[in-house]
Amino acid sequence: MNSKRAFLIATAVMNLSLARAEPGGPCGCEDIKSMEKSKNEADKMAQCVQEVIRDCYDPKTDDARCPKSVQKMLKRERGCLGVPDDQVHVAGNVGVFGEPEVTSELSDQSCSGIVNATLRHEASHSEYLSFTGMGAVIFGSAVLGNGTKALVRHVAITENEGYLAQSEALEPLINGLKRRCPKEWVGTLTYRKNITQKSSSKYPSSWKDGVRTLTVDVTNNYEAVVQMDMLHNTSDAEVTALLDTDSNDFTDGKVDCHKGGMMKDPVWKPIHQEKGQHLRVEAQGLRAEVAQFGVSIDHSHFKIFATVISPKGAKNELTTDARSSGGCGKNPPPDHKYFPGPADATPAYLKVEGELDPNHPDKLEGTRNIDPPATTFEGMTMTEHTFIQWSFDLEQ
Repeated sequence: MNSKRAFLIATAVMNLSLARAEPGGPCGCEDIKSMEKSKNEADKMAQCVQEVIRDCYDPKTDDARCPKSVQKMLKRERGCLGVPDDQVHVAGNVGVFGEPEVTSELSDQSCSGIVNATLRHEASHSEYLSFTGMGAVIFGSAVLGNGTKALVRHVAITENEGYLAQSEALEPLINGLKRRCPKEWVGTLTYRKNITQKSSSKYPSSWKDGVRTLTVDVTNNYEAVVQMDMLHNTSDAEVTALLDTDSNDFTDGKVDCHKGGMMKDPVWKPIHQEKGQHLRVEAQGLRAEVAQFGVSIDHSHFKIFATVISPKGAKNELTTDARSSGGCGKNPPPDHKYFPGPADATPAYLKVEGELDPNHPDKLEGTRNIDPPATTFEGMTMTEHTFIQWSFDLEQ
């Protein structure tokens, strides 16, 4: 078995959680995030193996921080990614004849810039091992699971060279794409509105000493969390809404219950009637389409807006009740009706405006609470509270 291949079978590791929709071709604007992720991981791994080099610098000392074998050093290296082991994948190695290779897993999920940077990583291993003649020694240590501090340090040095070469290969590609690719806003708009309406009114009725009391109690809560990606011109929303309306009609008075001729004195008896209606419309975490959305910038002023369409699947429940007591005869039984069915939550137009932060022109971030004064109209008092939160980044 080739010595270089045996050792380097575990080299160039990365977290392959950012797959590309169309792998293998030249890197484009949609690959900037993946390329930056790959470069950041290479930088992190280089920093990790540089710590190993420092821990194993003096071969004459017994430093507990220095890994006791090449295998333990490589395990420590892989742990530097800070992700579960099942998300750490070998990205490349050096072939039987010293040629750099990448795994099919990497090439199937990455654009050519990431693939070529990984090949450059592997080529640096081949160059270092050929220059130092350490290939056979490293192979023996990797197989046997042992090694001196000097040997572990050599392995760390070649790993460091590989990750630095990988990072250096990616940097100009990333910078070049950033210069020519447009930037668009990507982020989340959260909108919550709570409205309460209450009224209680009294009117005379046709009964003797009659009083009719009407009460209305309305709670209207609405929340939409809108994801907006202007880079790919996509948006969707999650809507939670509750409309809860209670209306009651109470009438109290007296009715004449005398029987017989017209000249008899009236017999007044108390009577009570009530009618109630409860309407509840609920949408709990439903996905909703966004018809119009955008972020506009006018000099130092920004506006974020979205029109959220009614989500499908809202529930509607209407309950009516009627009962009476007193009066002159036997009262009818209480009447209760229940009408369930589908419903549409109200579409919402969401908007927030403000001023750009000159220190962070690539970020829109903030919260706002709106509490207008309570209003009263024809006996109905309404209070309203609106909470808006936004977080957007200018991305490529």
